[in-house]
Amino acid sequence: DPTDPTDPTDPTDPTDPTDPTDPTDPVNTAPIANAGSDVLKQQVGVTVMLEGGASSDADGDALTYRWRVISSPVEGDVKILTDATAEQPTLTLIEKGFYVIELTVNDGKADSAPDTVMIEAIKDGQMCVPGKKLSIWSAIESEGNQNKLIKDAFLGHITSFQGTNTPDASYDYYSASAHPTFVGNAFNDALPQPKDSSAHIFFYESKAEHAALRYSNNTAVYPRGPLDNGDLFLYFFFNKDAAGQSDNKVYFEVFTDNNLDDEGVPMDQVILSDDGYELLSVNADDSGQHYVGDYQYWYNTDGGVIGPFRGEEFTIAVRATSRSPVGEDLTGASFFSREGTEYNFFNDPTITSFIVTYKEEQFCDDVDPTDPTDPTDPTDPTDPTDPTDPTDPTDPTDPTDPTDPTDPTDPTDPEVEKTLVHIQTIYPGNITQLSDPSLSPMSARSERFIRVLLQQIDGSYAIQGYVAIQPDGSALFQVPANTLYQFEVVNEYSKALNEMAGSDYPYQNLQRHQALEQVAEGEIQQFVGFHVNANQSANDSNRINNGAVAANASWPNTNGNIRASAAGDTMAQALNDYLAKQNIDSTEVKAGLEYQDYWTQAAGAASPSLAVDYQGITTAKPMSISCQENWSEGCIVNITYPAHIQPLWEKEGRGEADLSCVSCHDDGGFTRLNLRSDLNDENKLASYDSLFAREATYMHILNQFEAVNVSNCRRQVELPFATTPTNDCFTCYSQNLMSNLGAVQSGNFFDVFDEDSDDDHSFFRPLDSVAAQSLRDQHRGLLNASERRMISEWLDQGAPY
Repeated sequence: DPTDPTDPTDPTDPTDPTDPTDPTDPVNTAPIANAGSDVLKQQVGVTVMLEGGASSDADGDALTYRWRVISSPVEGDVKILTDATAEQPTLTLIEKGFYVIELTVNDGKADSAPDTVMIEAIKDGQMCVPGKKLSIWSAIESEGNQNKLIKDAFLGHITSFQGTNTPDASYDYYSASAHPTFVGNAFNDALPQPKDSSAHIFFYESKAEHAALRYSNNTAVYPRGPLDNGDLFLYFFFNKDAAGQSDNKVYFEVFTDNNLDDEGVPMDQVILSDDGYELLSVNADDSGQHYVGDYQYWYNTDGGVIGPFRGEEFTIAVRATSRSPVGEDLTGASFFSREGTEYNFFNDPTITSFIVTYKEEQFCDDVDPTDPTDPTDPTDPTDPTDPTDPTDPTDPTDPTDPTDPTDPTDPTDPEVEKTLVHIQTIYPGNITQLSDPSLSPMSARSERFIRVLLQQIDGSYAIQGYVAIQPDGSALFQVPANTLYQFEVVNEYSKALNEMAGSDYPYQNLQRHQALEQVAEGEIQQFVGFHVNANQSANDSNRINNGAVAANASWPNTNGNIRASAAGDTMAQALNDYLAKQNIDSTEVKAGLEYQDYWTQAAGAASPSLAVDYQGITTAKPMSISCQENWSEGCIVNITYPAHIQPLWEKEGRGEADLSCVSCHDDGGFTRLNLRSDLNDENKLASYDSLFAREATYMHILNQFEAVNVSNCRRQVELPFATTPTNDCFTCYSQNLMSNLGAVQSGNFFDVFDEDSDDDHSFFRPLDSVAAQSLRDQHRGLLNASERRMISEWLDQGAPY
């Protein structure tokens, strides 16, 4: 918080040891991410570039960089930070939550004081969540007092859970201990459920008085009597060990300070602990108390509760002690926040302690939060915007969350209806011939896949994935319910076949479907043709593709095992029924371009299978690591130039000489194209401008193109060219490698890498055939299919920077 005078990351704090402007620090660090903020929000799935270039040395010595992840919501050994010694590494935000990154620089003599940056990854539509906000710091021991912890690095904020019900609704007080149990009803406040053999830490805010609990045999546990509305309780749990080892123990200490009642006496106490050997109150002084925890867990979950905490001055410090299997270093601890975020210490073995302080109360509406009739009531189970509402699509505990493995829209769950889009055909006619693979094989066509695009929070569209088009032009695929989407037809190179100029272009009807569509849960949205409005009846008289002639009928010259379930079924519907018997769901949108010819009957005549994914990309991939491993409904492709395209130009090992694109295209005069990572006047990569800049200017004279100086032009025609050039000594045509109108319009670029005939419809070839072939010979194979696919997708989305 830049206004918090105790925040060690506050750039205005004169006592901040990591202040990059501190003149006494011989080596100053200044890490930033993108816009340069110390705390910023980004969408889940985004890859951000960290920047250490503002670091400096008083003597001008060369600097080396050392980045590390202090905390993140990512569990396990997953690499989210690339090139930790680079000046500009990248960080992939693969899970919702807080990411804290530390930079230390060295001038060859000494390390700088470390500096940190925090990024919060949020999901689309994340809303205001009411509750008490708490600040978390890593901590170190005071030099003068080993039992006093002081703040080190700011790690982030969490918001307390709250509700009108007792925590008993979410936790079974078996053996007088808080063993979690999920209660899926209106009286459950949906507190976190410990998992994965780790420590879980969060705060619960009381919204009602509770009866006293007196059944513990631990003399340190005090009865829980009437409480003030808004009292905070610290909850912590250690999860069961999967192997059931009885020697699992956790040892830790808790120090509380300045949590005082009206008489100035410390008010916190042990509220819950199941026996006399676990959480003990060791001693108390004038302002605080000291507790020691000793937990054993194996086939169950063990934990405890301390509280209440009141006011705004309290401090809670926790220190792991020796022999603790969650780690004396706290690497097994996770913080949970009510808005659904979490962050953990899984990646930092140096954190042995942390400190929690009160920050502020977060209010979202001027209404009574306990009013059950209030539609904005955060505890109202019927409130569609309630973050704890089981029907809220943004709720991290929501069973309809597309990233939740219990998602009831899972196509493998027979009890839940699907949300489907059915395009009966992309063609304007001639369906009978097209449906016959012996007359019109798929491999001879350009139109191969439907690309599905979902609207993002900023109004842009990101790629959700692809589904194959069937011979009759039909496609059947799933989209997230109640989500705005668009779609377009692409070829096997992942280039959108949107409408383009030129009378010879055969796909004039295939421009991106511009209408904003959405489908309700359980609905099947019908398109009788590519540009006919949705929700048409499958038997509508406007149908272009009349489908199967009868129930149980097959199509001429096709696999006889694929038959229509009903008259009028399209080939996409019939194939889905056929594959469902093999436990294959053909309606799932795929991450890559996947095609298998199930239709062709004649042996050896089947169209070749296709499988173009991102496995061939060794630079940054444009989706989260979790989506790379398991593509699901919540995954998207999000490509930006600095994070995903520029690294392609710099990748070494291309061709027989093992060079990079930059090795030749380096502003050395050999080519006009400069792909180096130099920055322009706007502090953006100049290579981006070079790709879209005018390469050359031509006139069409004597039935051929002649290069001319632009000063000789009376008229300048820009892409897309509306007509075929004719002999004209006044009109000039520009040659650009790339166009933000799309991948096919960028044919000058792709023509040297692939054999896509669709490129021929979008640009003129001013070079003679010998020179053009020479370029192809030099570049063939230098970009693989996965890399070309990503570039095509990026261009089709308007080439975002």
